[in-house]
Formats: sequence, C-alpha cells, structure tokens
Amino acid sequence: MNKSAVRSEESRQSSSLPSTYSSSSLNSEDERLALLSDINALQALFPGVTPKEETPLIKHPNMTPAVFSKKFDYVMGIYRAVGVTFKGTRVGPSTPQWLLLTSFVIQQNASHYSAWKDRRDVFLQPSRLLTSTRDAFMAENGQQCCGDKSDSLAKVIQEWLPAQCDVQGPTGEYSVWRAIRWELKAMERFALMNPKNFQAWHHRGEMLREALMHANSAVTGSRSAFDGYLLTCHNMQFSDIDERVFCDAALDDDSKNYHAWLYRSWFVHSFPFLLHPPSWDSLLGGDQGTEDKHSELHAAPFRSFTVEEDWLHKCLQPIIPECPLSDELTSTAKRILHDCMNNSAWCHRFYVFEHDLIVPLIRVIPPQQTEEAKLILKRLCECEMFYALQWCAYEPCNESSFVHARCVAVLHQAVAIHLCLSSHEDAPHVFLRDDEIIQVAGSSSLRHMNLRDKLRWGAFLETFRLLLCQVNVLSDVITPRAEEFRSGGEGRDDATISVIRKRRSQFLLDNTHQVYTARYRCLFTILEYMWRCYFTVSDRENVAAALPPEVYAGGDAEAAALAQQQSDDCVKFFLEAELQALRLARRLFVEDDIRRKYWKHEMNIVMNRDYV
Repeated sequence: MNKSAVRSEESRQSSSLPSTYSSSSLNSEDERLALLSDINALQALFPGVTPKEETPLIKHPNMTPAVFSKKFDYVMGIYRAVGVTFKGTRVGPSTPQWLLLTSFVIQQNASHYSAWKDRRDVFLQPSRLLTSTRDAFMAENGQQCCGDKSDSLAKVIQEWLPAQCDVQGPTGEYSVWRAIRWELKAMERFALMNPKNFQAWHHRGEMLREALMHANSAVTGSRSAFDGYLLTCHNMQFSDIDERVFCDAALDDDSKNYHAWLYRSWFVHSFPFLLHPPSWDSLLGGDQGTEDKHSELHAAPFRSFTVEEDWLHKCLQPIIPECPLSDELTSTAKRILHDCMNNSAWCHRFYVFEHDLIVPLIRVIPPQQTEEAKLILKRLCECEMFYALQWCAYEPCNESSFVHARCVAVLHQAVAIHLCLSSHEDAPHVFLRDDEIIQVAGSSSLRHMNLRDKLRWGAFLETFRLLLCQVNVLSDVITPRAEEFRSGGEGRDDATISVIRKRRSQFLLDNTHQVYTARYRCLFTILEYMWRCYFTVSDRENVAAALPPEVYAGGDAEAAALAQQQSDDCVKFFLEAELQALRLARRLFVEDDIRRKYWKHEMNIVMNRDYV
C-alpha cells in the first residue's frame, strides 16, 4: 500500500475514533454546560466528602463576607477540601474526579485561575492524564454510575472526560497534540461565553505553547510538513487545532475583542507557515525573463490615485501574489469590509504588513538586486497605502484608515532610507538582517543622524515620495469629498440622511476634519525627520535666519514670501512644508473643539521648531 493510501486509511480511522465531542448525544453546547450545574452529579463523584468552608480573614474580622449561591459554595467547598491532595503536584497522581471537578469549578467561576492551572497540569502530564480518562474512571468506579444519580453522572462522564483513545496516538502512547485538540474543543464554549475572560484565552495559549516548546522547527516550517507529522505521529491534522476558526467565531460576536485579536496574532506568528510571504521571484513577475522583469520594474512610475466608486466590490482583491500571508491580509480585509472603523482590524493588518511582509523581504534581498528591491517595496507600500486611501475616500470621517495610510508611507520612507544607506556600505545588507526595528522620526541611532552628509537632497527627497503623494491625494481628492459630506450633512435632506445612515456616519459629521488632521500629520512627519536627521547644525541656523518664528505671528503672506526667496532647495522645501502644516494646525484649532489645547500645542511646536 502506498503512502497516500496509508495516510488516507489513518485519516479515516482518526475520524472514526470515539471522541467526547464527536460522539456527543446532546443537541447543543449549552446542554453540555448545563450538566456541570447538576450538584447531584458532583455529590455522586465525591460521596462522603464534606465541603470545606473558606478561611475567614483574620486581619479583618469585621468585614462582611461575600454572599454566594449555595451551589457555588458547595462546589468551591469540595474544591478546597480535595485540592490539598492534587494541587501543585504535577508529577503526582490524578484522578478522573479531580479533572471533572475543575470543570465544575470553571462553570461556577470562569475566572478562577487556579482551576484552569490545575486542569493544564493534568492535560500536559502523560501519567496524570492517562489516569484521568473516561476509561480509567469506568475501570475503577463502574459501580458509582449505578443508583438514583447515575443518569446525570453518566452524562457528565461522557461529555467532560476524554476517552483514552482521544489522548493517544497511533502507537497507543500519550499524544500531547491529541490531548490539546480534545481540550480546546471541550472548553471552547467557556471562552465564547466569557469572551473578555483572560484565563480562558490564556489557558488555550499555554496549552499550545507547551506543545510548541517540544516541536521540531523543521516540522513546523511548512503546512505540509506539519500536517504530515500530525497525521503520522498523532493521527490528526492541523485543521483540528487551527485556532483561527475559533478566533473568527469570537470576532463575529465582538469584532473588537482585544483578547481575540491578541490571541490570533500570537497564534499565526507561532506557526510560521501561516504567514509565509511571497517569494522574490513571484514579486519580480513570475515566468518573465530577468531582463523583461528588470525593464518593467524600472519603467513603472508611481501610480496616480483614482477613487474606486465601486470600492466595496473591489476591496477584497489581494495586494500580493497568492501565499499564506495573502490569506491573512484578506482575512483582515473582510473584517474591515464588515466595519471599516474597526481599529483593531486595521492595527492587526499593519502589524502583519510590516513585520511579516516588508521586514522579512528586506532581510532576504539578493545583493545584486538592491535596485529591484527598492521598486518592489515601493510597489507593495503604494498598493497598501492606496488600499487605505480608498477607504478614506469611502468614509472621510474614519481616523483608522487615515492613520494606516500614513503609517505605510512612513514605513516606506524608513525602508528607502535603509536601502539608500546600505548602498554606500561595505556590507550593505548585514544590518537589515538583525533584530533592529525600523524607525523613522524619533530614531536615536547615530546612523540616522546628519544624513545630509550621506545623501544628496534629491535622493533624500525621493524617500518621501509616498508621503508627498499621500498629501496630494488628501488635499486634491479626499478633502473635497469630506467637505461635500460636511455640507450635505448640514442640509439634512432625506437623501443625505439616508446615505449617512447607510454608511454608519450619522454621529461623525463633526469629525470631517480628520482629513485635515491627516494632512497635518504627514507634513509634521516630514518636518520632524528633516530637522532631526537630515539637517546639520548649519542648516538649522539657516532656516532660523531665513524665517524667524516671530514672522509667523505676522500672518502667512510674509512667511510665504520669505520662503519663496530661498535659493537652497532643501531649505525652501522645508519652509513651504512648515507653512502648510501651520495653516492646517490653525484651522484645526478652530474646527476641532475637543482637541483645541492639543492644536494650540502643535502650533507652538511648529512655530518654535521644537522638533527635538
């Protein structure tokens, strides 16, 4: 029999193995949870055990104790009474009753950290888990299921104890991955019913972390290798423990659940094959010849931005060639389509775009393809920036899309600076492979100071192409749409109100100044970086002499005239950008009532050039 036939037979056998959650006779997960509220079943598990009362606070004898339900007090009393035998003994014995008791405790208090920890201690120790299965219980306590309370106890045992085959691999030995699979599925409902409960999310992560600590990196390097390993050694597949499905279920209920986003980010980064970026060859053009690809890249200028009026039908189009990372970006795009103001989805998307696409690509740039790398990275950042700008055009009151667009442009500038500097070094690519975080304004590295001595003005200005492009798009395209939206909202005609409600912006009419804020932040980023990293001391003195801060107090006309008189292109560009930024800050001081003090502070920074 060939290998594929063997794997097919093993897969068939795996799916036919008896399992608590696959063979459940109950109609819903709620019915499973209801079993843990049956005190009769717990009494049958621990006959003769007297609940232990909570130790009173000696230091505060007059403090009124918290009042809980009788059911809660009984469960916790049993837990305190028998816990001294099992707690903290990871290498000691365990029993099915102890494992079931942790389920009863968590049902009463899903935030009980110790109960979750006790449960993990059983599942992650082979000797303890194999003595805590359904089979072990029936072998030692079969008669306990007979009597008046036998029916409820039998259901609890069936639903809340794993069968021995659930936690054993093909060889009959303990399988940590199968144990984790059972536990993740069994406790899933607890997490979905308590979506903001730290312990429920932490428990799932800790189970997987423990297994990953002992996993061979070669096995987790690719989806096919990991699937092959799980099928051969554990008779299961990665899809059985793919927590992305669970996270999607949690996010469907609450799309901004911090715990769900944090857990999803951890999960996809814990399995590298889920975020594999596209290859250089696919980015260069696939099957085209080397010369054709080189010519095409160099011939491609920065694209002009055009608003897609049917953007909602195009927003799911991938920005990179097909690969696992593209799937993750598409997943965030679906979340953003569902709610374009979901800042959690935007943050996750940018983190993945930066740390899992741009940075890894930089670190594997072939030494002979630095120029091609600049153009490819420019194209990637441009596509992502335009993706965000399309959402800015669709919803001009949405701060999340404006911030995302600016961050992508800033990321491109940082990458461009790194590549420009690398072309002048003996080992140009070494620094790109370390763990240094790419930073722009605010970087204290001496490598990024006094750049005027290292880069000519034209080359330096080119690194700001995306930021400058964004400023133009915001000014020429997005601002008119925002003003149209504002004027329409002031009219409050039926047609406008209908559009406002459809786009979920009826409460954001006073937030149309976001586009002006975005323009200001782009200009301020340029000013800050030039002042701190590009200018020499002499340049700063020349700027101060050309346009003293007090001139701004006299109005824009005099300041604009002085800026136009400058012969140094670099100084002239800086002063013109500074004048634009100050105009925007003054406007926002008037329009943005909530942050008026903030904009007054920003005006002082620009006028006094307090960029350091």
